[in-house]
Amino acid sequence: MAASILRPRTLDSELPNLPPAPIDLPRMWNAGRWLFSFVLSLILAYASTRWLETRLGLAAQGSLACVVTSSLFIVGGLALYGIFPSRGWFENYSSLSNKPLHRTIVRYLNPKANTALLSRIYPRYIVGDRPYFLVWYLPGVRLPSPNLSGGAEPLLFNSEGHWIDDEALFHKLALMWTVALFICPGNPLDKSLVNTVNRLKQMAQSHLASLPGLLAVNADAFRRQGLGDDLGLVQAAYEAKCDWWRNTIRAGERKIEWANAHGWDGMPEMRYEDIRPFYDAYAQLVEAGRRFVARHRLAEAEQAALRLSGAVSGRKGISGGWTSRRALDAALQKFAAPFSPGEIDFRRVDGEWRAPEIMLAAYRSRVAYARQVDAEKGISMAAPSGAAK
Repeated sequence: MAASILRPRTLDSELPNLPPAPIDLPRMWNAGRWLFSFVLSLILAYASTRWLETRLGLAAQGSLACVVTSSLFIVGGLALYGIFPSRGWFENYSSLSNKPLHRTIVRYLNPKANTALLSRIYPRYIVGDRPYFLVWYLPGVRLPSPNLSGGAEPLLFNSEGHWIDDEALFHKLALMWTVALFICPGNPLDKSLVNTVNRLKQMAQSHLASLPGLLAVNADAFRRQGLGDDLGLVQAAYEAKCDWWRNTIRAGERKIEWANAHGWDGMPEMRYEDIRPFYDAYAQLVEAGRRFVARHRLAEAEQAALRLSGAVSGRKGISGGWTSRRALDAALQKFAAPFSPGEIDFRRVDGEWRAPEIMLAAYRSRVAYARQVDAEKGISMAAPSGAAK
């Protein structure tokens, strides 16, 4: 039973899956090779410093080698951890890769508001066959930050370094940026998403799979405590809960697949032709998930499982005559864990996804500020009308 709980079952057909990731994007940097090279460099640094100490006849040999290696470990480790999520910036937005674009981005920092830039997610956004660029300006912070703050405003640019006033284009780039945050919660050295999916699999196999048998042998004990209805609700919803659990794992695996394909936080490129079908499928999955949860009364079953767990755990549970009490309690708690169907932040209007109003208002505000800066400097950096199409 434990091995089969993750295999597809009949109810799985009620929930769609996310599409597979594209396979023709720029290859992700190999984190394993970088780590291997880093460790090898530390070993070589330690060995060469020890050799130098021996040749020079220094007292307390090994101390200099330890200092040098430790320093390299701290400095190199911090640099390595920062390189991966910054790949998109280095390849697309930095002064070395595109000086006109970088100069224009800096031009619209607001020194009076201590404005800085968002420090993550800097791909080139491909719409049709043209690249575009999106930057978030963060007020009230002096250094780049990985998190949006209140009052953050986005601005679009083309590859020539002109800012763009085009709301239809903004909706597309905002959609891609939102999906980037969804599929890439960290750099490839951060295994939190991978660990979460693996932990869900382990919990399903070690706890959820054993729940039917544990409920069966403890059924009389539950009924004696007046919990027969809750027991029946949990038993009736068990297969649906397992499917919902498998669906959550499948979605997590697809997120990892898309993150690997794009390069995690350091993604160098996103294409609208890939992201639009992905978001369409995600919206279908969310809607199907809401219907699935309601149809199979999962929210009610999860609350029932919590009540059953309350009867099993604690001091009262010790004297309740339960069979495998701790295993039963753990399995009920895992069953009671709710999985949200997700949220659809964008609205579909005339067949196109539109960004939330708060995001659109922030974009309009930054466009107005860009016009103000251009007027003050007497030089317009706005893209020519129609050039963004």
